Order: sequence, then structure tokens, then C-alpha cells
Amino acid sequence: MKSPDRADLDIVTPEPREHVSLAWLLERRELDLIAHHLPAPGARLEWAHAIEVDDPSPWLHGPGLVLTTGMRLPRNRLGQEAYVSRLAAAGVSALGLGTGLRLAAVPFGMVAACRDHDLALLEVPFATPFLAVERAVTDRLAELRRQRLLDTLNDQQRLTRAVLRTGLAGLARALATSLDAGVLVLGVDGTVITAAGGTLDPDEVVAEVAGRRPGPIRVTEPDRVLEIQPLGGSPREPVGWLALATTSPLSAPARLLVSHAVSVATVELARPDSGTDPALGAAVLEALLAGHAVSPEGALRARGLDPTSHLVLTAIRAPRPEALDRLLPVLRRIGPSLDRPLTDLPPTHLVLTREDDEHDVLAALTDALSAVSGPPAPWPDLGRQVPSLRRALDAAAPGARLTVAESPVDRLFGDPVLASAAAPWVATLSAYDDAHASALVASLRAFLTHHGAWDPAAQRLGIHRHTLRHRVERAADVAGFDLDDATHRALLLLVLGTADRG
Repeated sequence: MKSPDRADLDIVTPEPREHVSLAWLLERRELDLIAHHLPAPGARLEWAHAIEVDDPSPWLHGPGLVLTTGMRLPRNRLGQEAYVSRLAAAGVSALGLGTGLRLAAVPFGMVAACRDHDLALLEVPFATPFLAVERAVTDRLAELRRQRLLDTLNDQQRLTRAVLRTGLAGLARALATSLDAGVLVLGVDGTVITAAGGTLDPDEVVAEVAGRRPGPIRVTEPDRVLEIQPLGGSPREPVGWLALATTSPLSAPARLLVSHAVSVATVELARPDSGTDPALGAAVLEALLAGHAVSPEGALRARGLDPTSHLVLTAIRAPRPEALDRLLPVLRRIGPSLDRPLTDLPPTHLVLTREDDEHDVLAALTDALSAVSGPPAPWPDLGRQVPSLRRALDAAAPGARLTVAESPVDRLFGDPVLASAAAPWVATLSAYDDAHASALVASLRAFLTHHGAWDPAAQRLGIHRHTLRHRVERAADVAGFDLDDATHRALLLLVLGTADRG
């Protein structure tokens, strides 16, 4: 096994260039190109260039399309074979012969030589200027470069939003998803701050950093590349480390994304420890609302929230994610709070504050943001407010400021004892759906929420009423409930309604 190559990152791995395929070029109907030999339709073209010399190979590099009218092309088959051989040795993907000037048709010797060397051979009709072929390729390459830049900018924006919403944990998850990498963020003392996307050994990262000169580090192995970036204003005095493990070297756009992640993580780590870490806030609030068997009182007090007092839960919706990105740092400076995303589309955030801070939170919102607050309540009762907040927000106009009371229906649907009565039935149907790629749970929910009316329920699902009837009967057979029993129907609606509202 080849030993790992450990090196400081003084150079950047060569970046694969944008390319178009021969198949893409042949599909341009306006060019009327004719393929006389096409060994690999997906062959790469990184350039297209017209050149009329005896031996163009010294000026060629990498996969591309050589265009010629044949002015300097040898007339004999031996010379033609040598010409094609030199093109193939230079890495050329295809040869385009223009007909109608020196060549009335594509010479048979050129076809045979291209077949021998697996070089694609295209005919460019007299009516098609070489310039049109070159422009088609170069314009498409420029379009791909622009798209790659836009994708990189979008990824950078996603990273920034992730940090604003859920701190370094969100950044690690977003970076791991974008790069298909394992990501680890360490403090300068080697403590793990967060990890995502795969298993990375913190001890390995610490060992690689120890004794090395300051700066980024790359460890290249046969099936893995480990990169370690210092976090901090100076590589000589980092405040932490960002480690990534990928199966291949990072591309140039990926490196731009990592550089952005390093900058954002550095800022996040450099923030004063004010107890407002977004990742901790999201985790505590999620546990709080989900009713997990944890004791959030200590976490609430650590965040400046008194669990014995009444707290206010506010749902905020923005027309675009950027509006929330700008708002969340402002809200976190108003006073003790917890926040977490509720939905990404449309972008919606939950914020938990003291009762006294509710007015300041609403005053910080711009006119484009909608907000719905629940009534002040002790923390154990807050989770039941979420369905009401979500429904009110769905119906609210942009800029609305609403306060909604918890409805008796929400309190009923939040009762775990009642909901658990039918849970085994729904669990059985869910397992059956997973095993058979069926839709029994969704069909039963539609049937019950439409009061047993077959036609509107089937229309809601986009299926025929006979198909819906068959699914509902099958659900009853699989799970063992009786839809003729009103108690069974009520319990099923309770459990399915809870899942639908959550």
C-alpha cells in the first residue's frame, strides 16, 4: 500500500477544466456536423480551434477539436495516418474536416486512420463556418464557468445562513453536504466542537497538527484526502481547526467554499462567549418542544431564561432566507432567547423569549416579515402552540403581527396518552408502506380527514375513488382496526392528525 503523502498546502491541485461533450456539439442542428467516426460520444472538448499547418501538435494541449480545411493535409494515406497519429498523441479528442474547398469529401484514408487511433472524425459542411463551431464551444464553456461560479456563491450563502441559524454545527452539516465530506471542527486545545458527514478521528487531526509549521495541511492517501485548515486571524496563533476528509482532492470551487467556511468559522469562534451560541439554542429548543426526556431547566437558566416564569414563543416568516439571516443576529442581542428553524420553504424561524422581550422582538422586524406569537405560558406548554402558530402564519399577510391563543383542539392533539392508543396501528402501516412502497398511511389520513367521503379524498390524492377504497380496506386488513367502529376512527384520526400537524 502506498504510504500517505503528507505535505503543507503550498500548491493547489490542478483543476479540471470545463468541457462539453462531442455528443453535445453534434446535437447543435444549426452546425450540420456529420460524424464519420465516433468512438466515444461523451469525449471531452475543452477547446475548438482552426489550424492549418503540417504538424499542429506542438501547439495543442488536452482534449479538444482541431478544425482544418485540409490545405496542408498530406494526399497519401501514409501521410494522413501520420497526421492523425500526431493529433492523437497530443491528446486531441476530435478532428473536424471542412469540405467544399480543397476537399470535396472526407478522404477514406482519414477515416481509416481515425479509426485506428480512436480519434473522432467530423465533417464540417461548406455552409458552416469554422468560427460558428468555435463560438458554440467557447460560449458553452463560458456558460459552464458562470454556472460554476453561481453554484459556488449559492453554496457560500447556504454556509452563512447555516452559521447564523445553528452556529458551527450548521456550518459543518452544510459543508459536509456540499462537498460530500467528513467535517470536524476542533478547538485549539483539540476538543471537538462539532462534526458532520462522516467519521474523523480528532486524535489523528491533533497528531497531524503537532510539530508542523503553521498553515494548512494535506494528507493524501490512496482512498482519502485529509485537509486541515487553521481557524483564526493568524495561522501561527489559530483559535481552532477545520478538518475535512474527502475521497479525492478538492476542486477550485470547493476550495473557495472551504475558504469561505474558514472565514465564517473564524468569526464564529472569535465571538465572546455570551451564552447565545445558535447551535446550543436550536438543540435546547428542539428538545423542549419535542418533550424529550431531558431537563431543560438548567439549559434555560444558562441562557438567561427562567423556566418557572412565563415565556413567549414567536414564529417569524420571511419572503427570502436573506431576510432572516440579517434578523437573527439582531434578535440574539435583544435579550436571552432560543431559536431554531421551523421550515426552510418558506423560511420560518421559532424564537423563544421572556415575556418582557416580546415587544422588542416584534419591533425589530421589518415590514416584509410576518410574525405570530403564542400566549405567554410555562415552558412545558409551549410545544402545543406550534401547530396554531404555523396555521396562523400560513394565513397571515406579509407584515402581519398576530397573537393566537392555544385552541382546545391543539391541547387534545398534544395529549400523548390518547395519541399512543392508535400508535401501533399507524406504526404497522408505516412499516408496510416502507416495505412495499405503498401509500396506506397517506390514503387513510385523506379518507379520515375528509369524513369518509370517497370522492373528495380521492381527488385530494389524485387517484380514483376505487383505488382509494382498495387502499383503505387493505390498511384495515394489515393493521387490524375496524373502520366501522367510531372509536377506532377517532383514535386513528387523532394519531394521523398529530403527525400531519407536527
